[in-house]
Formats: sequence, C-alpha cells, structure tokens
Amino acid sequence: MIRVVTKSMEGPFQVVEGTDAAQSAIERWRGGRERIWLDLISADAGEVDVIRRQLHFDEHSLEDAVRGDHPPKVEEVGPEGDRPAYMFVVAVAPTGETEGALESIALFLKERLLITFHSKPSVSIDEALSRLLRDPSQTIGRGIEFTAHAVLDEMVDEYDKLLDSFDARIERLEGHLEKEDTQQIFPRVLRLRREASLIGRHARAMRDVMACLSREGHPLVKAKARLAFRDIYDHVVRANDRLENQREAIYSIRDAHLALANHRMNEVMKALTVVAVISGSLAVLTGLLGMNYQLPFQEHPNAFWASIIAMAVISSSIIAFFRWRRWI
Repeated sequence: MIRVVTKSMEGPFQVVEGTDAAQSAIERWRGGRERIWLDLISADAGEVDVIRRQLHFDEHSLEDAVRGDHPPKVEEVGPEGDRPAYMFVVAVAPTGETEGALESIALFLKERLLITFHSKPSVSIDEALSRLLRDPSQTIGRGIEFTAHAVLDEMVDEYDKLLDSFDARIERLEGHLEKEDTQQIFPRVLRLRREASLIGRHARAMRDVMACLSREGHPLVKAKARLAFRDIYDHVVRANDRLENQREAIYSIRDAHLALANHRMNEVMKALTVVAVISGSLAVLTGLLGMNYQLPFQEHPNAFWASIIAMAVISSSIIAFFRWRRWI
C-alpha cells in the first residue's frame, strides 16, 4: 500500500492512498508546487516498480529498502543522468510488540520529497503522521526534512519505552535474586542480556546515523533541520549510556546469582559432608560389633543400649567438633 501525504506551498494538507495518487503527486512534485511524503507499507513489486521508474533510485538502495531487516545506515547517493542526488537512511527501533521485536524503516530524502519503506504497519510512522496532522506548519510546512525528523524522533522514543521495561525487569530480577530457584531466574537473566546486546548494537548504529545527519555538509539537510537532528542525536546518546548502565546491572545480577548458587551448593556440601562423616563413623562401630567373634560384653543384657549410646556420643562429638572448628 502507498500512502500519499502532500502539502502545497500555500494549499491544504492532504492524505490519500493508492498508486495513481502517488504518480499524480510525483508529477506535482516535479512541478515544484508541493512537498510530498510517500509511505510504502509492505510494498509489492508493482508499487516498488512505480518508485523505480518515476524517481530512478539506485537499485542497491531499493534492495536495501525492501529488505525490512537492514541494519541502520546513512549514505548520500550522487546525481546520475536525470536523477538528482538523494540521501538514503535506514533506521531501526524496537516495537514493543514482543521481547526483542524490531522494525526497520528506510527513508529516501530529496528536495521536497520523502519516501519511507517498511514491511509492516509502524507505530512510529503513525505517530509521525499524527504529529503532521496536529501541526503541519511545524513539520512538513517547514520543510520535508522535518517530516523525516518526525519519523526518526518517534523511532528513537521507542528506545526509551523499551529501556523503561528493561529497568522494571532488572528490578524484578534483583528482588527475586535470593528467592527463586536457579532454573527459574538464570534463563531470565540470559534472555535479558541477549535482548540488551541486540538493542545495543542497533542503538550504537542509530547514534552514528544521527551524528551523520546532524553534521554540516549535507545539502539536503538545511541548518535549521540539522539542529533538530542534533536533538535526536543527543537523545540516542543518552539512550546508549542508559543501556550500557543496564547491561552492567544485568552482568552484576548474573555474577551475584552465580555467587549465591555457589554459596548454596557449599552449604549443601557441608551438610552432606557431616552426614557422610557421621555415617562412616557409625558404620565402623557397627562393623566392629558385627564381626564374627565373641566380644567381652556381647552377652550383657544392656549391650544393645550401650551400643546405641556409643553411637549417639560419637555423632554428638563429631557435630560438636565441626561446630568448634566453625565448619558448620
């Protein structure tokens, strides 16, 4: 599906859908009368072909755009023949749908033209469109770069939501660290660590993308838009710092859990050692009493109770000795 968002220099803000509407908007864009945002959702081959024929984007850029799983990147593609220069950006952000779920959005930026590709409906795109509808004069009315800014800003906000959920999960793990069984808590720690590592890779790449967009030297990004992108860059830097602190907290929980598990194992081994020593001592005594020859007191009527008392004394002595040495 192609969603077409248009804003003429003096006219109203419009949102329509369809391939025909996209082609008509591109013709008006060539006339220099409108700013256009084409949003392609799960684009089929025919819709991609329309973009290819009408705008002559580089084939490698289109392949990366329709993949849906490309890591974050930004590149400037120079003019070639009738095709003017354009900027190609791939941004990745968490979706919050499931643990570790990510979405990738590709953006093509030209003078007065923005095209976005994504493989499924995007909350970030919908929120950016809502922002345009609320105040078009501060977004697409200021320049098409501010529409791209709205999309990227909403995507970076998703990192904060995910990091908030990481904080809550870390607090729960810390609270249950001494209460839950190893088989219950340790897989949760490993799963959280994997998610944090995955998000960290994309967050660092997003930081590089935003740093590139906020630097001078891009003719398609005006000075006022660079300031807006610099604000997103600062946001991503803070998210990376926060994520790094969370990863350290996860490693600390893992180390503390392993230390507690070792401590519990040591306590179990102490108890088993005491039982083994006492059992071994009593086995020696009962072995002597059961040997196949006559003992001096064997015929005494209280011989059985004497042996029981001897076993109790030996066991008590062993326990007292262990306690005196503070082994238990």
